[in-house]
Amino acid sequence: MIFSHYCFGLAYLNYLEPTEVVECLENYLKSAEGRIKFLESSVKTQETLNSPYHIVALFSRPLARLKTEMEWVEQFIQKIKEEENLK
Repeated sequence: MIFSHYCFGLAYLNYLEPTEVVECLENYLKSAEGRIKFLESSVKTQETLNSPYHIVALFSRPLARLKTEMEWVEQFIQKIKEEENLK
């Protein structure tokens, strides 16, 4: 398994205060919104152009991965808040 910078960040979260971790993850979610909008727009554009399915897949696959990751991050934030008694 290859680890990303994201995985290394998760491995060392214990060096930050829980409130800082939540803030960083919430900022990550906000930054992903722009990427999601771009990818959604790109999928629609390619579909409108009747692009081949493999071209549409170049945009739909990262979109699906990003949406799944954002769901995981939201759940992770909730877990941190619950375990650290944060609002």
